Amino acid sequence: MPWVGPNHVNMEDVQMKFRSCFILIVSLFMLQPSSVFAIIDAGANNVQLRETCTVGGGALDNCFENMASLVSWMTTVRAPAPSAAAPLTVAMGVGSFGPLTLTCDAASGFTGHVTFSGVGRDKTEITGVGTLVTFPLVVKNCNNLHFTNLRVNSPNYGYIEWKGGGSSIWENVDVVGHSRAWVEKACGASRGKHYWFNSRIFSSWFGINQTYVASCDESWFYGSEIVTNAYGPLIQAGSSGIVHVYGSNLRADDSIGNATASVIVAKASSGGVIHIHGTGIDAFGGAGQTVTVLQATSGGKIHANSSAYNLSTGNGGTIVRVDDNGGTGTVLAPYLWETNAEAPFTDIAGVTFESEHGYDTAVVTNTSDGHPHMVIYDSTCASKWFDTAANACR
Repeated sequence: MPWVGPNHVNMEDVQMKFRSCFILIVSLFMLQPSSVFAIIDAGANNVQLRETCTVGGGALDNCFENMASLVSWMTTVRAPAPSAAAPLTVAMGVGSFGPLTLTCDAASGFTGHVTFSGVGRDKTEITGVGTLVTFPLVVKNCNNLHFTNLRVNSPNYGYIEWKGGGSSIWENVDVVGHSRAWVEKACGASRGKHYWFNSRIFSSWFGINQTYVASCDESWFYGSEIVTNAYGPLIQAGSSGIVHVYGSNLRADDSIGNATASVIVAKASSGGVIHIHGTGIDAFGGAGQTVTVLQATSGGKIHANSSAYNLSTGNGGTIVRVDDNGGTGTVLAPYLWETNAEAPFTDIAGVTFESEHGYDTAVVTNTSDGHPHMVIYDSTCASKWFDTAANACR
Protein backbone atom coordinates (compact mmCIF):
# COMPACT_ATOMS: atom_id res chain seq x y z
CA MET A 1 0.00 0.00 0.00
CA PRO A 2 1.50 3.32 -0.99
CA TRP A 3 2.58 5.71 1.76
CA VAL A 4 0.15 8.59 2.34
CA GLY A 5 1.60 11.66 3.94
CA PRO A 6 -0.34 14.47 5.53
CA ASN A 7 -0.55 16.32 2.21
CA HIS A 8 -0.66 13.36 -0.10
CA VAL A 9 -3.89 12.21 -1.83
CA ASN A 10 -4.60 8.53 -2.45
CA MET A 11 -5.88 8.57 -6.04
CA GLU A 12 -7.30 5.05 -5.88
CA ASP A 13 -9.44 6.05 -2.92
CA VAL A 14 -10.66 9.18 -4.72
CA GLN A 15 -11.57 7.17 -7.78
CA MET A 16 -13.48 4.63 -5.69
CA LYS A 17 -15.42 7.37 -3.91
CA PHE A 18 -16.16 9.07 -7.23
CA ARG A 19 -17.55 5.86 -8.65
CA SER A 20 -19.75 5.36 -5.57
CA CYS A 21 -21.10 8.91 -5.81
CA PHE A 22 -21.78 8.49 -9.51
CA ILE A 23 -23.72 5.27 -8.90
CA LEU A 24 -25.70 7.00 -6.13
CA ILE A 25 -26.56 9.97 -8.35
CA VAL A 26 -27.69 7.70 -11.20
CA SER A 27 -29.82 5.68 -8.78
CA LEU A 28 -31.46 8.80 -7.41
CA PHE A 29 -32.06 10.06 -10.94
CA MET A 30 -33.80 6.82 -11.86
CA LEU A 31 -36.03 7.07 -8.78
CA GLN A 32 -37.23 10.59 -9.57
CA PRO A 33 -40.81 10.90 -10.90
CA SER A 34 -40.81 11.14 -14.66
CA SER A 35 -43.26 14.05 -14.35
CA VAL A 36 -40.23 16.28 -14.12
CA PHE A 37 -39.52 15.34 -17.70
CA ALA A 38 -43.13 14.92 -19.06
CA ILE A 39 -43.65 16.99 -22.20
CA ILE A 40 -46.48 18.20 -24.39
CA ASP A 41 -45.36 17.89 -27.99
CA ALA A 42 -46.68 20.90 -29.89
CA GLY A 43 -47.12 18.76 -32.99
CA ALA A 44 -48.62 15.67 -31.34
CA ASN A 45 -51.19 13.76 -33.40
CA ASN A 46 -52.45 11.83 -30.38
CA VAL A 47 -53.00 13.19 -26.89
CA GLN A 48 -54.78 12.02 -23.76
CA LEU A 49 -57.40 13.57 -21.51
CA ARG A 50 -57.47 11.90 -18.09
CA GLU A 51 -58.51 12.69 -14.55
CA THR A 52 -54.84 12.34 -13.64
CA CYS A 53 -51.76 12.19 -15.84
CA THR A 54 -49.66 10.73 -13.02
CA VAL A 55 -49.28 6.97 -13.25
CA GLY A 56 -47.06 4.89 -10.97
CA GLY A 57 -45.32 7.95 -9.60
CA GLY A 58 -44.60 9.32 -13.06
CA ALA A 59 -46.42 11.55 -15.52
CA LEU A 60 -47.55 10.81 -19.04
CA ASP A 61 -46.39 12.81 -22.00
CA ASN A 62 -49.00 14.57 -24.16
CA CYS A 63 -51.58 14.29 -21.40
CA PHE A 64 -54.10 16.84 -20.06
CA GLU A 65 -56.08 16.70 -16.84
CA ASN A 66 -58.92 19.06 -17.77
CA MET A 67 -60.85 20.09 -20.86
CA ALA A 68 -59.92 23.78 -20.64
CA SER A 69 -56.17 23.14 -20.88
CA LEU A 70 -56.69 20.68 -23.74
CA VAL A 71 -58.78 23.14 -25.76
CA SER A 72 -56.32 25.97 -25.08
CA TRP A 73 -53.41 23.86 -26.34
CA MET A 74 -55.42 22.58 -29.29
CA THR A 75 -56.48 26.01 -30.50
CA THR A 76 -53.46 28.20 -29.63
CA VAL A 77 -50.37 25.98 -29.28
CA ARG A 78 -50.67 22.94 -31.48
CA ALA A 79 -48.71 23.47 -34.68
CA PRO A 80 -50.16 22.98 -37.13
CA ALA A 81 -53.65 23.55 -35.74
CA PRO A 82 -56.05 20.60 -36.20
CA SER A 83 -57.23 20.46 -39.80
CA ALA A 84 -57.85 17.98 -42.62
CA ALA A 85 -54.11 17.85 -43.24
CA ALA A 86 -53.26 17.51 -39.55
CA PRO A 87 -56.06 15.70 -37.67
CA LEU A 88 -55.93 15.17 -33.93
CA THR A 89 -57.10 12.26 -31.76
CA VAL A 90 -57.94 12.75 -28.10
CA ALA A 91 -58.04 9.52 -26.07
CA MET A 92 -60.34 10.19 -23.12
CA GLY A 93 -60.08 8.12 -19.98
CA VAL A 94 -62.60 7.25 -17.30
CA GLY A 95 -64.27 10.28 -15.74
CA SER A 96 -66.25 13.45 -16.38
CA PHE A 97 -64.74 16.25 -18.43
CA GLY A 98 -66.14 19.48 -19.74
CA PRO A 99 -67.86 21.49 -20.78
CA LEU A 100 -66.42 21.49 -24.30
CA THR A 101 -66.65 24.66 -26.41
CA LEU A 102 -65.02 24.69 -29.84
CA THR A 103 -64.98 27.61 -32.26
CA CYS A 104 -63.26 26.83 -35.53
CA ASP A 105 -61.74 29.55 -37.69
CA ALA A 106 -60.18 28.90 -41.09
CA ALA A 107 -58.06 32.04 -40.72
CA SER A 108 -56.32 30.54 -37.68
CA GLY A 109 -55.92 27.15 -39.33
CA PHE A 110 -58.17 25.37 -36.83
CA THR A 111 -61.00 23.88 -38.88
CA GLY A 112 -61.95 20.87 -36.76
CA HIS A 113 -60.90 17.31 -37.65
CA VAL A 114 -60.65 16.16 -34.03
CA THR A 115 -61.67 12.75 -32.70
CA PHE A 116 -62.76 12.44 -29.07
CA SER A 117 -62.60 8.76 -28.17
CA GLY A 118 -63.78 7.51 -24.78
CA VAL A 119 -63.62 4.10 -23.14
CA GLY A 120 -67.40 3.58 -22.94
CA ARG A 121 -70.58 5.60 -22.74
CA ASP A 122 -70.96 4.55 -19.09
CA LYS A 123 -67.36 5.48 -18.24
CA THR A 124 -66.38 8.62 -20.18
CA GLU A 125 -68.50 11.76 -20.06
CA ILE A 126 -68.47 15.26 -21.49
CA THR A 127 -70.66 17.16 -19.09
CA GLY A 128 -72.05 20.62 -18.54
CA VAL A 129 -71.31 22.53 -15.35
CA GLY A 130 -73.79 24.77 -13.57
CA THR A 131 -76.64 24.81 -11.09
CA LEU A 132 -79.40 25.60 -13.58
CA VAL A 133 -78.17 25.92 -17.19
CA THR A 134 -75.55 23.46 -18.42
CA PHE A 135 -74.43 23.27 -22.03
CA PRO A 136 -72.03 20.33 -22.19
CA LEU A 137 -71.02 20.86 -25.82
CA VAL A 138 -71.09 24.03 -27.94
CA VAL A 139 -69.62 23.91 -31.45
CA LYS A 140 -69.28 26.64 -34.08
CA ASN A 141 -68.02 26.36 -37.68
CA CYS A 142 -66.24 23.02 -37.17
CA ASN A 143 -65.84 20.19 -39.69
CA ASN A 144 -65.35 16.49 -39.14
CA LEU A 145 -65.62 16.29 -35.38
CA HIS A 146 -65.84 12.65 -34.34
CA PHE A 147 -67.21 11.46 -30.98
CA THR A 148 -67.12 7.80 -30.02
CA ASN A 149 -67.67 5.59 -26.95
CA LEU A 150 -68.77 8.31 -24.55
CA ARG A 151 -71.71 10.23 -23.08
CA VAL A 152 -72.60 13.89 -23.50
CA ASN A 153 -74.56 14.87 -20.42
CA SER A 154 -76.41 17.97 -19.27
CA PRO A 155 -77.27 17.50 -15.58
CA ASN A 156 -79.68 20.46 -15.63
CA TYR A 157 -81.39 22.50 -18.35
CA GLY A 158 -79.13 22.29 -21.40
CA TYR A 159 -78.23 20.47 -24.58
CA ILE A 160 -75.71 20.23 -27.42
CA GLU A 161 -75.68 23.51 -29.33
CA TRP A 162 -74.39 23.32 -32.90
CA LYS A 163 -73.74 26.46 -34.97
CA GLY A 164 -72.47 27.38 -38.40
CA GLY A 165 -72.86 24.17 -40.38
CA GLY A 166 -69.85 21.87 -40.55
CA SER A 167 -70.00 18.14 -39.94
CA SER A 168 -69.81 15.50 -37.24
CA ILE A 169 -69.86 11.73 -36.68
CA TRP A 170 -71.24 10.10 -33.53
CA GLU A 171 -70.62 6.41 -32.80
CA ASN A 172 -71.79 4.52 -29.71
CA VAL A 173 -72.67 7.78 -27.96
CA ASP A 174 -75.33 8.67 -25.37
CA VAL A 175 -76.66 12.22 -25.33
CA VAL A 176 -78.63 13.19 -22.22
CA GLY A 177 -80.35 16.56 -22.25
CA HIS A 178 -83.03 18.38 -20.31
CA SER A 179 -85.77 20.15 -22.30
CA ARG A 180 -83.75 19.52 -25.46
CA ALA A 181 -80.83 17.31 -26.42
CA TRP A 182 -79.66 18.81 -29.73
CA VAL A 183 -80.35 22.27 -31.17
CA GLU A 184 -78.98 23.84 -34.35
CA LYS A 185 -78.54 27.62 -34.22
CA ALA A 186 -77.00 30.18 -36.58
CA CYS A 187 -76.91 28.24 -39.86
CA GLY A 188 -73.70 28.14 -41.86
CA ALA A 189 -73.08 29.23 -45.43
CA SER A 190 -73.82 25.67 -46.50
CA ARG A 191 -75.90 22.91 -44.89
CA GLY A 192 -73.94 20.89 -42.35
CA LYS A 193 -74.12 17.09 -42.04
CA HIS A 194 -74.23 14.87 -38.98
CA TYR A 195 -74.13 11.05 -38.83
CA TRP A 196 -75.28 8.99 -35.85
CA PHE A 197 -74.48 5.27 -35.49
CA ASN A 198 -75.57 3.00 -32.62
CA SER A 199 -76.32 6.00 -30.45
CA ARG A 200 -79.07 7.17 -28.09
CA ILE A 201 -80.38 10.72 -27.77
CA PHE A 202 -82.59 11.36 -24.76
CA SER A 203 -84.27 14.42 -23.30
CA SER A 204 -86.43 14.77 -20.23
CA TRP A 205 -89.08 17.37 -19.51
CA PHE A 206 -87.82 20.74 -18.24
CA GLY A 207 -90.61 23.22 -18.82
CA ILE A 208 -90.59 22.58 -22.58
CA ASN A 209 -89.54 19.58 -24.59
CA GLN A 210 -88.03 19.34 -28.08
CA THR A 211 -85.54 16.51 -28.20
CA TYR A 212 -83.83 16.92 -31.58
CA VAL A 213 -84.22 20.32 -33.26
CA ALA A 214 -82.90 20.43 -36.83
CA SER A 215 -83.22 23.91 -38.28
CA CYS A 216 -80.06 24.20 -40.38
CA ASP A 217 -78.32 20.93 -41.14
CA GLU A 218 -78.91 17.39 -42.39
CA SER A 219 -78.79 14.51 -39.91
CA TRP A 220 -78.66 10.77 -40.58
CA PHE A 221 -79.50 8.12 -37.95
CA TYR A 222 -78.63 4.44 -38.32
CA GLY A 223 -79.40 1.83 -35.64
CA SER A 224 -80.02 4.54 -33.07
CA GLU A 225 -82.69 5.79 -30.65
CA ILE A 226 -84.27 9.18 -30.11
CA VAL A 227 -86.21 9.09 -26.83
CA THR A 228 -88.09 11.32 -24.42
CA ASN A 229 -90.09 10.70 -21.26
CA ALA A 230 -92.24 13.75 -22.00
CA TYR A 231 -94.28 15.18 -24.85
CA GLY A 232 -92.67 16.62 -27.97
CA PRO A 233 -91.88 17.09 -30.74
CA LEU A 234 -89.34 14.31 -30.48
CA ILE A 235 -87.90 15.38 -33.85
CA GLN A 236 -88.54 18.88 -35.11
CA ALA A 237 -87.30 19.94 -38.55
CA GLY A 238 -87.75 23.49 -39.76
CA SER A 239 -86.27 25.95 -42.21
CA SER A 240 -83.44 24.07 -43.99
CA GLY A 241 -83.26 21.19 -41.49
CA ILE A 242 -83.44 17.61 -42.81
CA VAL A 243 -83.55 14.45 -40.70
CA HIS A 244 -83.21 10.84 -41.96
CA VAL A 245 -83.98 7.94 -39.61
CA TYR A 246 -83.21 4.38 -40.80
CA GLY A 247 -83.45 1.13 -38.85
CA SER A 248 -83.87 2.96 -35.56
CA ASN A 249 -86.41 3.66 -32.81
CA LEU A 250 -88.38 6.81 -32.04
CA ARG A 251 -90.02 6.75 -28.61
CA ALA A 252 -92.07 9.41 -26.84
CA ASP A 253 -93.59 8.28 -23.56
CA ASP A 254 -95.68 10.79 -21.63
CA SER A 255 -98.03 8.14 -20.26
CA ILE A 256 -98.16 9.93 -16.91
CA GLY A 257 -100.33 12.36 -18.88
CA ASN A 258 -100.14 16.08 -19.55
CA ALA A 259 -103.51 16.97 -21.06
CA THR A 260 -102.32 20.47 -22.00
CA ALA A 261 -99.61 19.21 -24.37
CA SER A 262 -99.73 16.84 -27.32
CA VAL A 263 -97.22 14.05 -27.62
CA ILE A 264 -95.63 14.61 -31.05
CA VAL A 265 -93.11 12.20 -32.54
CA ALA A 266 -92.09 14.01 -35.74
CA LYS A 267 -92.94 17.55 -36.82
CA ALA A 268 -91.81 19.30 -40.00
CA SER A 269 -92.59 22.94 -40.70
CA SER A 270 -91.43 25.91 -42.76
CA GLY A 271 -89.39 23.90 -45.24
CA GLY A 272 -88.14 21.22 -42.83
CA VAL A 273 -88.02 17.62 -44.10
CA ILE A 274 -88.12 14.32 -42.18
CA HIS A 275 -87.57 10.82 -43.62
CA ILE A 276 -88.41 7.77 -41.47
CA HIS A 277 -87.88 4.28 -42.91
CA GLY A 278 -87.57 0.83 -41.35
CA THR A 279 -88.04 2.33 -37.90
CA GLY A 280 -90.11 1.46 -34.84
CA ILE A 281 -92.28 4.33 -33.64
CA ASP A 282 -93.60 4.21 -30.06
CA ALA A 283 -95.80 6.98 -28.67
CA PHE A 284 -97.75 6.85 -25.41
CA GLY A 285 -100.02 9.45 -23.83
CA GLY A 286 -102.09 9.69 -20.69
CA ALA A 287 -105.73 10.41 -19.91
CA GLY A 288 -107.19 13.04 -22.21
CA GLN A 289 -103.94 13.46 -24.10
CA THR A 290 -103.50 13.67 -27.87
CA VAL A 291 -100.74 11.56 -29.43
CA THR A 292 -99.68 12.84 -32.86
CA VAL A 293 -97.16 10.77 -34.78
CA LEU A 294 -96.45 12.57 -38.06
CA GLN A 295 -97.28 16.26 -38.31
CA ALA A 296 -96.39 18.60 -41.19
CA THR A 297 -97.32 22.28 -41.22
CA SER A 298 -96.49 25.43 -43.18
CA GLY A 299 -94.55 23.82 -46.00
CA GLY A 300 -92.97 21.03 -43.97
CA LYS A 301 -92.64 17.53 -45.45
CA ILE A 302 -92.52 14.05 -43.92
CA HIS A 303 -91.87 10.83 -45.81
CA ALA A 304 -92.38 7.75 -43.64
CA ASN A 305 -92.64 4.23 -44.99
CA SER A 306 -91.82 0.64 -43.99
CA SER A 307 -92.06 1.48 -40.31
CA ALA A 308 -94.09 0.04 -37.42
CA TYR A 309 -96.33 1.87 -34.94
CA ASN A 310 -97.01 1.16 -31.27
CA LEU A 311 -99.47 3.85 -30.13
CA SER A 312 -101.67 4.33 -27.10
CA THR A 313 -103.28 7.04 -25.01
CA GLY A 314 -105.56 7.29 -22.00
CA ASN A 315 -109.32 7.57 -21.71
CA GLY A 316 -110.62 10.63 -23.54
CA GLY A 317 -107.44 10.93 -25.58
CA THR A 318 -106.91 10.97 -29.33
CA ILE A 319 -104.38 9.19 -31.53
CA VAL A 320 -103.48 11.05 -34.72
CA ARG A 321 -101.18 9.06 -36.99
CA VAL A 322 -100.97 11.60 -39.82
CA ASP A 323 -101.70 15.34 -39.67
CA ASP A 324 -100.94 17.59 -42.65
CA ASN A 325 -102.56 20.61 -41.00
CA GLY A 326 -105.30 20.96 -43.56
CA GLY A 327 -102.93 20.53 -46.47
CA THR A 328 -100.42 23.22 -45.45
CA GLY A 329 -97.85 20.47 -45.00
CA THR A 330 -97.11 17.23 -46.84
CA VAL A 331 -97.05 13.76 -45.33
CA LEU A 332 -96.27 10.73 -47.50
CA ALA A 333 -96.93 7.81 -45.19
CA PRO A 334 -99.40 5.13 -46.28
CA TYR A 335 -99.87 2.36 -43.73
CA LEU A 336 -101.55 -1.04 -43.57
CA TRP A 337 -102.67 -1.91 -40.04
CA GLU A 338 -102.69 -5.48 -38.79
CA THR A 339 -105.85 -7.55 -39.21
CA ASN A 340 -108.39 -7.06 -36.44
CA ALA A 341 -112.10 -7.52 -35.79
CA GLU A 342 -112.60 -3.75 -36.08
CA ALA A 343 -110.74 -0.91 -37.72
CA PRO A 344 -107.80 0.45 -35.70
CA PHE A 345 -108.69 1.70 -32.21
CA THR A 346 -112.45 1.79 -32.83
CA ASP A 347 -112.93 -1.03 -30.32
CA ILE A 348 -110.94 0.73 -27.58
CA ALA A 349 -113.32 2.63 -25.33
CA GLY A 350 -112.60 6.30 -24.82
CA VAL A 351 -109.91 6.57 -27.52
CA THR A 352 -110.38 8.39 -30.83
CA PHE A 353 -108.25 7.61 -33.90
CA GLU A 354 -107.54 10.12 -36.67
CA SER A 355 -105.49 10.22 -39.85
CA GLU A 356 -105.66 11.86 -43.27
CA HIS A 357 -108.09 10.91 -46.06
CA GLY A 358 -106.95 7.70 -47.75
CA TYR A 359 -103.72 7.25 -45.78
CA ASP A 360 -104.59 4.24 -43.59
CA THR A 361 -105.88 0.82 -44.58
CA ALA A 362 -106.75 -2.26 -42.56
CA VAL A 363 -108.38 -5.67 -42.85
CA VAL A 364 -111.40 -6.22 -40.59
CA THR A 365 -112.98 -9.59 -39.81
CA ASN A 366 -116.19 -8.50 -38.05
CA THR A 367 -118.27 -8.39 -41.22
CA SER A 368 -121.85 -9.26 -42.18
CA ASP A 369 -120.85 -11.89 -44.75
CA GLY A 370 -118.14 -13.49 -42.64
CA HIS A 371 -115.40 -12.61 -45.11
CA PRO A 372 -112.51 -10.25 -44.30
CA HIS A 373 -112.96 -6.79 -45.78
CA MET A 374 -110.43 -4.11 -46.66
CA VAL A 375 -111.25 -0.72 -45.11
CA ILE A 376 -109.70 2.66 -45.91
CA TYR A 377 -109.59 5.74 -43.69
CA ASP A 378 -112.20 8.12 -45.13
CA SER A 379 -112.72 11.51 -43.49
CA THR A 380 -116.19 11.80 -45.10
CA CYS A 381 -117.51 8.76 -43.22
CA ALA A 382 -118.98 9.18 -39.74
CA SER A 383 -117.02 6.10 -38.67
CA LYS A 384 -113.94 7.38 -40.56
CA TRP A 385 -113.65 4.05 -42.37
CA PHE A 386 -114.84 3.03 -45.83
CA ASP A 387 -115.57 -0.66 -46.48
CA THR A 388 -114.34 -1.46 -49.98
CA ALA A 389 -116.18 -4.79 -50.14
CA ALA A 390 -119.52 -3.29 -49.10
CA ASN A 391 -118.76 -0.13 -51.08
CA ALA A 392 -120.04 1.94 -48.18
CA CYS A 393 -118.96 3.65 -45.01
CA ARG A 394 -118.48 1.14 -42.22
